[in-house]
Amino acid sequence: GKFNGPSSGAWSYNNLVPLYAPDGSQGVFKITSPTTTLRFSLREGDYDWFVLVPVTGIPPKVTAASPLANTDTGAASAVPKDAKVRLTIEDFSTATVVNSVKLFFDGNDVTSTASIAKTADITTVTYAPSLAGGSTHSYELQFTDNGTPAVTQTNKATFTVSAAIGTPGQFLIEAEDFDTGGGQAQAPANTMPYLGGAYANLGAVLNVDYFDADGTDSFPYRPSLTNKVNGANANVNMDQQTDAGTLDVVRADAWTMTANYKIGWAGDGDWFNYTRTFPANTYEVWAALSHDPSDGLRGSLSLVTGGVGTPNQTTVTLGKFNAPTSGAWGTDNLVQMKDSSSNVLAVALSGVQTVRFNASSGDFDYLLFAPSAATPSKWITSAGVAGGMVTIKWIGGGTLQSTPSLTPSITWTDLGTGGTFNDPAGPAAKFYRVR
Repeated sequence: GKFNGPSSGAWSYNNLVPLYAPDGSQGVFKITSPTTTLRFSLREGDYDWFVLVPVTGIPPKVTAASPLANTDTGAASAVPKDAKVRLTIEDFSTATVVNSVKLFFDGNDVTSTASIAKTADITTVTYAPSLAGGSTHSYELQFTDNGTPAVTQTNKATFTVSAAIGTPGQFLIEAEDFDTGGGQAQAPANTMPYLGGAYANLGAVLNVDYFDADGTDSFPYRPSLTNKVNGANANVNMDQQTDAGTLDVVRADAWTMTANYKIGWAGDGDWFNYTRTFPANTYEVWAALSHDPSDGLRGSLSLVTGGVGTPNQTTVTLGKFNAPTSGAWGTDNLVQMKDSSSNVLAVALSGVQTVRFNASSGDFDYLLFAPSAATPSKWITSAGVAGGMVTIKWIGGGTLQSTPSLTPSITWTDLGTGGTFNDPAGPAAKFYRVR
């Protein structure tokens, strides 16, 4: 349970704050071992002591429940799209009657399709609903004990589902895990669910793997970046993101980060390269960003199309992230990648690719690539002339077309599909597009 109470009015003026269970009632628990270790986790306020008070006449209680009630938007919610409803009822002075347990989801009795089991003094209830991103749902648990008189209890919650986390087949890139050693990647970061830590203590090459110019204020994950380059700061300030049950660490149902850091002190001009092996798919992209109320959440994503591992890289901008403040530093919101007209973009990725996050405003925690049935957007990624041939490369499928003039009326000629086309160079102008 948790302790949560108003201010005592002054430092060292103690208030006694009760422990509250997940359902909002006063918390109780059993100690059955002669030697028991308890851990008190401090969030705010000076901590002096706590007292355990023996009680009797306690009916069964819900001691664990998820999803917890929330009033979040889809961008802020940490309830994944693949979440299951999970409830634990613990017996105390009286016991739960198992065949009295009923579960309702969105007002419908789903008891027959829920898993209900009891082992010793613990009754568990599990139900797997179908959840859409950003949707709102409710559940209600009812159960009765074997006391005299019998006590019937109800536990309710209403919650909003995340816009993106928990999408089947999702691919995650953690902000702190940018390239190392000049375009080098760590293989464990390609396998989902990735729990973090693959780039711990690894260095990176300034202007090749990343660009940042932070001082040595915070370097808990990759301390070698505190070395100065040509006398200038080259650190990437980071701090831990560890709040349980939040977008800090929740990536999907039963997928919780064990090592997680966000990049802070980020601003225009800072960028970070991520070389990964992507499962072939079309993805919508989300960035987890946070900022206090003084500014919004901004950044952009690029594809590195040439020169990976060198100081001379070429990139194409895939889209931008732009949203209002999340309300506080470290309180992540998911911001979807869109074009300059606020249209959602989808990108087709396959195999080894290097993407670049360009920071602007807000602490940066991770990128989420969510598989999508949308038609992928199309980008010409490079155009060059060599050996008397013009070589055009593009991503997103479609057909490359050309025209000799942009003066109306324009006639476009289909050239080819497949992402690469060679066209003989000539003295006349020629314009290209992908449709």
